[in-house]
Amino acid sequence: MGKSSKEPLHNNGPKAGSEEHQRKPTVLWLVLFLVILVAVYLVYNRINDNREDNRSVQTEASGTGQDPDFAEITAKLLNKSQEFKKATPESQVALEKELVDLAMLRRDLMTDALAKHPKSVSRAAIPPGLAKQQPSEISRFIEEQSTVEGVMEVSMTDYDDKDSGKNPLEYTITDSKSKKKYQIHTQETLNKVTTGSKVKVSGVVLDSNIVPLDESSIVVTSQVTTAAATQKKVAVILINFQSDTTTYETQDTARAKMFADPDSVNKFYQESSYGQIELVGHLRQDGDVFGYYTVPYNNDNCDDYQLWSNSAQTIAAADGFNYNNYNTILYLFADRGFCAWSGRATVGGMPGRAWIATDSLNKYVASHEFGHTLGMLHASNLKCTDSAGAVVAISDTCIRNEYGDPLDVMGASLQSHSNNHFKGLLTPYASTNWIPMANVFTVPSGQNGTYTLVPIEQPLTGIQTLRIPKNYSIVSGNAPTPGYYYLEYRQPIGFDTYPNYPGMLNGVFVRLARGFSESDYSNILDATPETPSNFRDGAITPGRTFTDPEAGITITTNSISPAGAVVSITSTPMPCSRRNPSLVTRRWRRLRRASTLKRR
Repeated sequence: MGKSSKEPLHNNGPKAGSEEHQRKPTVLWLVLFLVILVAVYLVYNRINDNREDNRSVQTEASGTGQDPDFAEITAKLLNKSQEFKKATPESQVALEKELVDLAMLRRDLMTDALAKHPKSVSRAAIPPGLAKQQPSEISRFIEEQSTVEGVMEVSMTDYDDKDSGKNPLEYTITDSKSKKKYQIHTQETLNKVTTGSKVKVSGVVLDSNIVPLDESSIVVTSQVTTAAATQKKVAVILINFQSDTTTYETQDTARAKMFADPDSVNKFYQESSYGQIELVGHLRQDGDVFGYYTVPYNNDNCDDYQLWSNSAQTIAAADGFNYNNYNTILYLFADRGFCAWSGRATVGGMPGRAWIATDSLNKYVASHEFGHTLGMLHASNLKCTDSAGAVVAISDTCIRNEYGDPLDVMGASLQSHSNNHFKGLLTPYASTNWIPMANVFTVPSGQNGTYTLVPIEQPLTGIQTLRIPKNYSIVSGNAPTPGYYYLEYRQPIGFDTYPNYPGMLNGVFVRLARGFSESDYSNILDATPETPSNFRDGAITPGRTFTDPEAGITITTNSISPAGAVVSITSTPMPCSRRNPSLVTRRWRRLRRASTLKRR
C-alpha cells in the first residue's frame, strides 16, 4: 500500500514528543537566561565602578582631612539625568535604576560628610532652579535650599567611647509648622543661641539635616532668657522600664546626693558660685524627687530617651509635678549597655533638662550635666606642636581634646570649680556670671605690667580673671576671631583639692576662650610641654615664662603664696599676619562610668 498523502514527503527532524524535541526549547531558554545574566552583570559592574570611583573621592579627601569634593559625582548625575530625559520610554526603563542608584549614592556620600565637612555639602548643592528640572524618579534624593523657622535646641552628649568621632555639641531646630526636627550641621560654635531660642535657618536641606549657607543664615527672632534667681528649682525623676523594673535609689538617697550631702551637687554649686545659686525643690525646700516610674518602653536602646522622660512626667503629674515649675529637670535611668552615653543635657533652656544613665545617681555626672543646663560647654585642652612636630605651649597647629582640662568639672576633673571663663559668662541664657566684673581685668594690647591674681575658689577682693586679647580659630582654615588668654590662680580650698596631684596648684594656669558674652569651649594650655604629666603640671610656676611669639606676648610668674600669684606680662603689638592657627578638634576623653569614678 502506498504512503498517505497527509504524510510529509521528508521527515528528517525529531518527532513531536521525542527527547530531542523536548530538549530544544530548554536549550533556548538557557541561552536566553545566560544573555540576561551577562547583561545584568555588566550593568551591575558599571554601577559598582561608578560607586567605587565616586566613593574614593570622599575616602581620599577624608583621609587627608580635606573637604570631600562632590563636583564629579554631581556632574555625572546631571549628565545621566539629561540622558534619561532624552531617552525613549523603552530606554528609560533600563536607565532608571542606574540613575536612581547614582542619586542615592550621591545623597549617601553627602550625608556621611555632614558631621565633619558640612561646607562641602553646601558647596555641592544643586541650584534650586536646576534641582526642580530633575526627573521625578530622583527628586526625593536631591537636596533643596529652604528656610526653616522654629525653636532651637542646643545639647551636649557625653559619649562613653572617647574615639567615637561624634561631636558632643548638637544643634536641632523643630519647624514651627510641620513639627519636623532638623539637625543643624556647622563647624562653628553657635554661641549666640540656646535651647528655646526661636530662629530662622536658611540653608541646604538634606532629609532631616540642614547646613546653613553662612553665618548670617541663622537669625535669632526671639531669645530665651534664663532666670537669674538665686534659688534654682530642680526636680529629679527616677525612671525604670517595663522590661527592667529594678530600682537603684530611694527618693531619700537621691535627694541626699542631689541636694543635701556635703559633696552633693547643690553644695558643689553653692561653693563654686560663691553662694549665688542654691538648688531647691518646688514642693519641698530640701529637693523634689519623683518616682520610680515604670514607663511603657523597653530599655534596649537610648534613642527613645525623650519619650521615656515625657512619659515619666505624665505619670509624675499625679504626684504634683508640673514641668513649668522648674529651672532644671534631671532624669535618672539605669543603663544596661544599651546607651552610648552616660549623660546628655540641653545647653541652657527654661527649663534645662538632663538625662543621666548611671544606675544610681552619680554626683560627678550630675554636676557636669547640670553645668550644661547653666550654659557651660566643655573644658578642653590644646596640645600644640611646632613645625618640626615638637610639643610646645602654643603654636599655629593645635589639637583640641574635648574633656582635657584636669581642673574643671566640665572637663576631666571630678567636682572641681569651673574655670574663670565659665564663671564669668554674661549671655542671656547662661546664669554663671559669678565673678564680678570688678574682679576682671583685661590687659590693653601692647601694655606691659605686673599684676596680682587672687584664688578663684572664694569671693575675694582683687583680680580673679586676668585677660590678654588673643585672636584664634578653632576650625582649621577659618580666619581668627577675637578671644583672650585667661589667667587663673587656684589654691586647695573646698572642692578644689587634688591630693594625688599637689603640683596642680603651684602656679598660674592659662587658657584660650572667647569673651563672656559667648558660650564656647574653654581651652587650657600646657606651660610645661616638656613633661609627660598630661596638663596636670601645666601651670606657669614661679620663674617660668609662657611665650606666644606669634602674638608677641610673654607671661612670667614671679611668685606665689596662699594669698595670690604675682605675674608680669609683656605685650608687643604684632604686624598683621595672614596665617590662621589650625586647632583641630579631637574627642579625647569620655565621662567615666559610675563604677569607675575615683576621686582625684
